[in-house]
Amino acid sequence: MNRQDIAVSRIFKGKWERDEHLFLVVTHARDVYMTNAVPKGHQAIGRQGFETALTDAFYEHIRSFARTAHNRNVYALSVYTDERHSFLLYLNTLEGFERTITESPYYCSYSEEQKHDLKYSLGDFAFSYATFQGPFASQYAAYHDAVKALSAAGGPDGLEPYKGSPDLVRYVYKAELFEGGQFLTALHVTKRLLAQSVWLLQTTPDFAAFASSGSEYIDYSVVMRQTIDTERFYRIFPEMKSCDEAFQAAVEEAKGLPYGEQVTYWWQCVRENRNRQPDALLTATVRTDYQAVEALADVGAPILPAVMQALRSSVQQGDQEKAAFLCEVLLESGGLSREVLGEMAAAVEYAPPGDQEIRSLLTRTRQKLTGRL
Repeated sequence: MNRQDIAVSRIFKGKWERDEHLFLVVTHARDVYMTNAVPKGHQAIGRQGFETALTDAFYEHIRSFARTAHNRNVYALSVYTDERHSFLLYLNTLEGFERTITESPYYCSYSEEQKHDLKYSLGDFAFSYATFQGPFASQYAAYHDAVKALSAAGGPDGLEPYKGSPDLVRYVYKAELFEGGQFLTALHVTKRLLAQSVWLLQTTPDFAAFASSGSEYIDYSVVMRQTIDTERFYRIFPEMKSCDEAFQAAVEEAKGLPYGEQVTYWWQCVRENRNRQPDALLTATVRTDYQAVEALADVGAPILPAVMQALRSSVQQGDQEKAAFLCEVLLESGGLSREVLGEMAAAVEYAPPGDQEIRSLLTRTRQKLTGRL
């Protein structure tokens, strides 16, 4: 099971829980620390401020592009990010796409279907922007100092607390910007550019603006749909309508099964999706494991007893992957009760002696669910 796909999909759908009272301090010496309070005399850079600065920086790139002869038949704009927290702006035109096809010894022999897939491949876009000027350039560099420090420390808890003088501090960032926060930033900046900057471009009738996560399965199943309406989405990607219909048919068919069999069905879909086999439901319909989690959670409270029974069984068998899947279903579900939390605590006792990974999984999940209640 790909928990990263689940986490990123959940973030893009606005289902993300972060501690808003944690901050990262970057000093003039480029050292990074954690703190629970903003050092005196400083203001923390949060989501709104960072997104505004990034939007303004991309606006300047769009304005410069708009002044060139290339500004015609613009059919796509995308704000890209990934686990490295880099942000790139991509633009492409019909002429730029044709140039990519004709100048490549490989692409010129592509079929029409292959060319269509290539049309929205960001790596083949003719215009991309990844550098920044002015004050934001230094802010962005310090932001990446924090990213590297978090990666090396294994998260905020691995950083040393800041105890130095406020005079040594260069920037303070809210922790919400990191470890998943970059995906929400890319989506929000895309929406801002749509509202504030696209008017500068000479666009095609089916122009599309979208954020990108670096995973086509996440992008097509979740991300693009956040900024492209369904009608336009199906015009641009007609094959996705067939995929959506096939997946929805599977969802409806699964709902006709007893609750325990529904849990088994979706877990089997996740297992078949491990190696992206072409005939597996999630792969064939361009979905991720998140849609399997979501399908079970959408059944509602009536399925929770079957989920808990399957969880106890998987814990007893030491099946960490299945236990993790069922924990994700609980995290996605609404209508949870304190009885479920009690069962979560009891489920720990089913874990094989010494299996700390499953015990830790259940404890973390229970803590998150307790926080909601």
